[in-house]
Amino acid sequence: MKKNTALPIILIAYSLCFFLSCSQNSTTGPEQRLSREFQKALDNSLELHDALGISAAVLMPDQDVWVGTSGISHEDVPLDVDMLFYIASVTKTFVAACILQLVEEGELILEDSLYHWFPAIPNIDSTITIRQLLNHTSGVFDYYYNPAYEDSLTANLNRRWMPEEILTLVAEPYFPPGTDYHYSNTNYILLGMIIQDATGNEVSAEIRNRFLNPLGLSQTFFEVEETIPGELVHGWADVDDDPEADDMTDYPLTAFFSLEWTAGAMVSTPDDIVRWASALFTGDVLSAATLSQMLTFYPYSMEGQAGNGYGLGVSRFKPEIVRGEQAYGHGGTVYGYRNVMIYLPDYGVSISVMINEMNPNSLWGTLEALIDVVLDYVD
Repeated sequence: MKKNTALPIILIAYSLCFFLSCSQNSTTGPEQRLSREFQKALDNSLELHDALGISAAVLMPDQDVWVGTSGISHEDVPLDVDMLFYIASVTKTFVAACILQLVEEGELILEDSLYHWFPAIPNIDSTITIRQLLNHTSGVFDYYYNPAYEDSLTANLNRRWMPEEILTLVAEPYFPPGTDYHYSNTNYILLGMIIQDATGNEVSAEIRNRFLNPLGLSQTFFEVEETIPGELVHGWADVDDDPEADDMTDYPLTAFFSLEWTAGAMVSTPDDIVRWASALFTGDVLSAATLSQMLTFYPYSMEGQAGNGYGLGVSRFKPEIVRGEQAYGHGGTVYGYRNVMIYLPDYGVSISVMINEMNPNSLWGTLEALIDVVLDYVD
């Protein structure tokens, strides 16, 4: 697909879509001006970064959620604010919150070792604790980086992988538990298995009953375990090593997202995600004491990474990524989709940006532009 060839044709269409969708949120003069500035930031970022499509939302204190889009999903179809994106590792924030609620309920203890929950698993130290899984200090190998991962995935795109089968891709650990930091999706597969064992329910049911239904997050779903209603944004990535990006919706997705599972299988919209971030980080989901533990960050320094610390399912962002501000949340990447959820605690502002391609400049450039608008407004 050639990017942006349809863009001039649909500029009026998506601009009209935006203003219709947001008119109910912009009843005052200052909010109308703020909405225009947010939309301008999206449109400028789309052009500056030669992007395909951007969807975003901002939730500021005492205001309704601003939502907007720029660009296309596919062909001549403009993005709409209700279209669903795969949110990849932002899923981990829901999984971590579920674990922490179970801790509050006395069902789990953060210092519990894996041997309390599982028989011996090859290449996984049974003394690893739940806390070490949550903050990626377990040393467990990330199954994504097993050389056999790609072949295992593509051998049967209709295959539904079970969690125990995913663990067969785990190789030797990076380091002894608790001695260092290394992001590993395997940690969150193990946490998903613990949730299932502790509750007797599918993880999707626990997330829905604990968070999605009570908070009114009606556009958030767990792929494979739940039916996904609504329209999915077409995500674009090169999966066959030719010069053109491929439409991920042309492929069966069962193997892709059953392999992601509790490491990254959820879908949502920016609107729902900013509401989730606000609820999570302002104390509507966890007690103050538990939230404090969630936001205790294990520091790390990794070139090319957006974060410099990881808490219990939450990343702390480098200041240069967020215009020098304090910010935490999570990012996520999966074939054809990138997104980021951040919370600015000094201002009580939540921002979500989602794109339907693998263009990191579009994602981070849009985030910075939206933060600039927020800072100009609050100053």
